[in-house]
Formats: sequence, structure tokens, C-alpha cells
Amino acid sequence: MNARALLHTFASFVKCSSFCCTILALSFLCIACEVHDYWMMPSALSVNSEEEIYYSELDEPLKDDLFMRYQLDYVIQNTSASNASEVVVIGTSYVNSFERATGIKVWHLEPDEYQDGILMSTQLQYGNELNVALACCNKSECNRHDVLCPEEEGDAANTANFCYNACKDRSACIEKCPATSACELYCKETSPTDMQNCMENNCTNAGTVNTCKQICNDDETCYESCTPYNGCINKCTSNAAACYKNCLSTWSQCTDAVFEPAESDIPCALCGGPEDEACKWNSAKDDDPILSSNAGNDYPCNVDCSAYPAACVTGCETLFDDDTQRMNCLELCLNQHLYWCNDFTVPTDYVDTNVSQPCCFSDFCQAEFQGIVKTFEVQCFNDASCSSNHYCSDEGICVASGSSSCHAASLKQTSLPINAFYMLLALATYCMIRRRSK
Repeated sequence: MNARALLHTFASFVKCSSFCCTILALSFLCIACEVHDYWMMPSALSVNSEEEIYYSELDEPLKDDLFMRYQLDYVIQNTSASNASEVVVIGTSYVNSFERATGIKVWHLEPDEYQDGILMSTQLQYGNELNVALACCNKSECNRHDVLCPEEEGDAANTANFCYNACKDRSACIEKCPATSACELYCKETSPTDMQNCMENNCTNAGTVNTCKQICNDDETCYESCTPYNGCINKCTSNAAACYKNCLSTWSQCTDAVFEPAESDIPCALCGGPEDEACKWNSAKDDDPILSSNAGNDYPCNVDCSAYPAACVTGCETLFDDDTQRMNCLELCLNQHLYWCNDFTVPTDYVDTNVSQPCCFSDFCQAEFQGIVKTFEVQCFNDASCSSNHYCSDEGICVASGSSSCHAASLKQTSLPINAFYMLLALATYCMIRRRSK
């Protein structure tokens, strides 16, 4: 039985007789401590790089009036009979349209292979909205521990090209940036005497200030006058630079190879000069970093080592028209930044753990995915909602230190939800057979 057939069988449980449903409910109560509600995805999500379908998500996210904890049980299949496929399952919960938590699983699937998996409530936490997506490598980003190494070492230039193209699109990040008008209003009410610091600290893409998407509510004319906060855009650009460097660092550790960029100019903007002016590092002054332009201008550097400079990305985009040249420029610019920030050495394995990177390195992606969402009751929203000696976890449950409760045990034993999943499938199948025999 293939993946689609398994989930089709499971879906039939809603049509079973009252006798079967009673058995189904009682059987499930025997293996789990909580009663769950179920929501089956209305259709399969699929991606296919050969057809340039790199990303697929629900037409309408799962929404509820109440806050719920989420768990996603799913099956995934490589629909190619000849090629291995690498894909990413993504689940994201939202609280009143603001992103709450994201669960990710990266899969390498052999031809025709299918697997089952779970995004646990520890990953998805809670919310009143859940979106589910299936993505190819170049349309997804992961934290370092989620990233797959390339199956084959391949060519260094091709890998660098993949990293660059996978990281340079900043639209998803910028879409989450707050609107400048909403940001100014928020800070005017919150901190009128220190607007600038307030905006820098609160107007990020992880904040709670309304974005243009939320303000405009899909009104296209509204977008023309709604501008994202520039400080947030710069941070998104800096994240794109870190993503590229993280990708190259991971690949070099996976394969013991290092991408060597061609010699190129770097933007004088790295040290406060114009974006359209090209510079080279003045190597005679290690103790006093200076960039010297081809026009003879010197730009002393006061290096901010807290993040990769956005100037590397925007400057290289301005200086060069060709992606390969931009990629070389960016690598040199980032290496120069690291050189100054790491006692005049360039660590090839340097990774910014605060920034995501491409999940995998394969250009081929072909898979189909179907899932069932379980929802659980939210017990608390803060520690005050719990009894003494208990605290409210990120999932919205009251937890005691050293708890041996059934819920705590179920979080540690991932086999329990899998067994429950297959018992439900078996019972649903029995229901179908029984109905057909009447």
C-alpha cells in the first residue's frame, strides 16, 4: 500500500459505522492519555523540480477560534522512479497571524521510497492557525542541525552557485518586516523620547509590530504607499549574507573542500564609502583597517562584528551585473569582514548559528505529501495559569519538574504517536471491510 492509499484509508474512518467508531475511540483511549481532534489535509502537496514546482502549501491554513496545540502526522513519497529526491516538510503555527513556531524535517528519499514522520507539538507549539508546506531545497532554509550534506562532493563552483542563489532572495524575510508607519506609531506611543532605539529594537521581522501584509490585507493599492522599515530590510540583507557564508561553511565541512573565490573588487560601502565605488583592502595597515578605492580614496573601517555587513550584499549587487561576479565579490567581502573580526584569520568553518541556510544541496526534487493534524487542548499561557511548582511550557502545558505524567512520557516516546497512527489506520480499514460486507 503506497502513501496515498494509507492516508485515503485513514480518511475513511469518518464514514465508519457507529459500532466501529466506538471501537475506534475506545482503542485510541487505551493508548493515549488525551482525546485529540483530527483534521486531514484536503489534498496532497507535491513538488517537482522538472516542472519548476519548488514549493507547495495549503490553499487555506487550518484555523480555529480557540488556541490549540498542534501535531502533524504525515507520509511522504518520492514520486520519481529513477532519481533520489531531497525535500523539506515545514509546519508553522501562528498566534493571531504572528508566527509562533516552525517545525522542519529534511528528507532524502531514494526512488519510489516513502516514509512516515511527525512534527511534534514540541516543534509546532500552539496557536489559532497552522500552515503546512512541502519545499525543495532552494526554497527552504533550516537551522544548522537540520541540514543535509551533499550526496556527492561535486564541483566547488557549482556548490557556491547553489548557495548564492538559494540565499539571495530576501523577499520572504522582508515580507515579515513591520511597516514604517506602524513602527513609528508604536514607538511614538511606547518610547516617544527615544524613537530611534525603540525602532531598532522592536521593528524586526520577529517583532509584533504590524507588517504591510497585515495592514493592507491583500489590498494591492495599499502596498504602493506602505513601506517596510529600512532597518529591518538591512537585517534581512545581512541574514542573506550570513546564509551564503553558512552554506559554504557547511559544504566545506561535509566534503573537506573550500570554495576559493576569484580575485575581485569589493564595495567601499563595507567601510562607509559609496556603494558604487570599488575598493581593495590596504594590506599595509593590518592594525588600522582601511579600504582604498581605485580612485585613490581611503575609507578607514570601524568594523561592527555583531553581524555580517549588509553593505557586502547591496554593494556587490550594485558593482556587478553578473551573478558569478557578485558571488565572488560577496565571498571576498565576507572573508574580509571575518578577517578583521577574528584577529586577522579567516575561519573557513565559521557559522552564524542565529541565521538559517539552505536545508540541502540537491537540485532534484520530486515528492508527494499528505498529513493529518492532531490538535490538543492548551492548558496555560503563562506561569500564573499553573498551580504551584509548575511552569507553563512553550507548548502551553503546565509542567512540573520530574513529572511522570502521561503527557510528559508521550513527548519522549515518539513511537507512541506512530503506533496510534497505524492502529487508527488498521481500525479504519476494518470499518471499511465491515461496511462492504453488509
